[in-house]
Amino acid sequence: LDLNADIESAASVSVSSTSDLGADITTTAKQTFTGATIISDNVTLSASDLITFSSTVNSETDETNALTITATEAQFDGVVGGTQGVGAITITGTLDLNADIESAASVSVSSTSDLGADVNTSGNQTYTGNVVVSAGTLASPLDIYSSGGNILFSGTLKAGTGSKAALRSLRINYPYKEGNGYLNAGSVTFNDNVGYAFKNLNYTSLENDNFYSLDVTGNSIYLNADVMTFETQEYSGPVIVGDNGANGYTRTVFSMDPSITFNHTVDDSQANLHTLVVSALALSADSEQIPTITFEGDVGATIPLDDLIMNIGVQDTTSVFETIRTGVSIDGQSITYNGLSYSSSQTVTTFAGDVVSSSSSSSSSSSSFNVNGGSLSTSSSLDAVQSFVQFVADNRENVSGSGQPSVEVGQAIVDEAINFNFNMGSTSNDDDEEEEGKTML
Repeated sequence: LDLNADIESAASVSVSSTSDLGADITTTAKQTFTGATIISDNVTLSASDLITFSSTVNSETDETNALTITATEAQFDGVVGGTQGVGAITITGTLDLNADIESAASVSVSSTSDLGADVNTSGNQTYTGNVVVSAGTLASPLDIYSSGGNILFSGTLKAGTGSKAALRSLRINYPYKEGNGYLNAGSVTFNDNVGYAFKNLNYTSLENDNFYSLDVTGNSIYLNADVMTFETQEYSGPVIVGDNGANGYTRTVFSMDPSITFNHTVDDSQANLHTLVVSALALSADSEQIPTITFEGDVGATIPLDDLIMNIGVQDTTSVFETIRTGVSIDGQSITYNGLSYSSSQTVTTFAGDVVSSSSSSSSSSSSFNVNGGSLSTSSSLDAVQSFVQFVADNRENVSGSGQPSVEVGQAIVDEAINFNFNMGSTSNDDDEEEEGKTML
């Protein structure tokens, strides 16, 4: 087909070989382009049914032409922009992507999207409806990448059926991850849940919906909804904690058999409004995956959170999701602060293991730590931490510094020391810090 004038009204269009589309097509039924398709002008395709591209889609040589589709569904089975990039791809309807979009100016989808291949644009990507990622493994994750635009997920983002067995993993803006590369990326926004909607639900063994690994890079990462993964979560770029106007002021990131890392700063979208809950819970005390939570940048230094809550340990499989199994920990589990400052109205951390900061920090004085079956060494004075730390557990025995509030600990299960490499009794770095800024409990 060599189309140089509009097809304004037809029942359907079916092309068995190649197509050169230089004009618009409107049909009441399907449009099927079986062979390679060249977009030789800005083109609009409209159908009251499915539009399918069974082979490659490219612009005319040395051109970047836009493709606008209005249909119940747009299906791409061949690589888009592999030879010559296309312009803006605008889809009013659903998207079924089975081959890479290797080069496009932008992508916009008004309804649901099934992403079974990579998406690479120079500009914005906007997914208004719910998105299911149906491809990608831990060894070869699916990549969503924009070299100069923003990426917006307005609906849910899930990994589909059988995602755990498939180790289905997603990377966003991965080429910009290292060093300060995130500064060259656009923003990434999650306005609805990523993974399984677990809030307040009883634990059940999951096989679907969650990504195995989620790796996100952006010059700003807007966390306006909750995130759950089977394993690692990593955020490279400033994280801003917010909401979508209908889901309240508490955001939770939850990793099972777990690791969660924030490589840069974390701030509230509005001072002292949102609570961030970070939960890294293994499914078994025998898990080979060690629960870790890591903050490599400042938390609340620019816009403080209302609360920061961290849970680390083993999931209680007889209770709701995020409930820690009392008295059980995994050797080596840890929470790490590497930022220069921390500010929040309150911090509640539940754990039995190490907490480490590798640099001197200023910190909030209204914080508490809950230890479910952890151990406490009293080898040094409690004076420096009396206003900062309260240990709470089920089997309690009181250990008190002279004239200081009680510090409550549970029955010792593990031997790890709890290290805070900053002066926790002060909101600034001053002369009452111990040697090398370290306080040992």
